[in-house]
Amino acid sequence: MKKKNLLIAVFVVATAMFSGCAKDGATGPQGPAGTNGSANVNTALFNVTPGQWNNPSSGYYNFGIADADITNSDNDVVMVYMLSGQTGGSDTWVSLPISNWFVSGDDMYFTYFGSSSAAGEIALYYNSSSAQSSTLTFKAVVIPPAARMANTNVNLKNYEEVKAAFNLQD
Repeated sequence: MKKKNLLIAVFVVATAMFSGCAKDGATGPQGPAGTNGSANVNTALFNVTPGQWNNPSSGYYNFGIADADITNSDNDVVMVYMLSGQTGGSDTWVSLPISNWFVSGDDMYFTYFGSSSAAGEIALYYNSSSAQSSTLTFKAVVIPPAARMANTNVNLKNYEEVKAAFNLQD
C-alpha cells in the first residue's frame, strides 16, 4: 500500500510539473541590437624618439617596428595614424601619408610587410632636410579582410570613423 501511495504521489507531482508549464502568451519583442565588436581589428601604439630614426642617406630617415597582427600583407588592411595633438581633451590622429606637416617639402609615409609564416613589420619613412627633433606617437590599425569587407563605407583615412566602425578603445 505504501508503495502504491508513493507511486501515486510521484505521478501527481510529475504531472503537475509537466502540465503546469504552458505557453501563456505571445513571444516578446526583439531586444535592442548589441554593439558591434572589433572583429579581430587590432591596434598598436608606439613612440619614435629623435634618436631612433635611422639615417641611411641624407634627407631620408626610417624606423621599423614589428607588428605580429599583420599576418598577410596581401589581404590585411594596415593603416598608420600619427598623433597630431589634442582637441577638446581627445587625441587627434592624422592618417599617413602626409606632406608638408613639419616643414615645407617634407613627407611622412609608411609601408608594411608580412606573410602567413612571419610576423609583420611596419616601416615608417620621413623625408626632410633635417632630422625629426621631437618624439612622435603613431597608432597602427590592422583590419582583417572580412572586417573590411563588412565595413566598406568607412573612410579609413579618418581615425574617428575607423574607431567607431570597429569599436576601438583608446
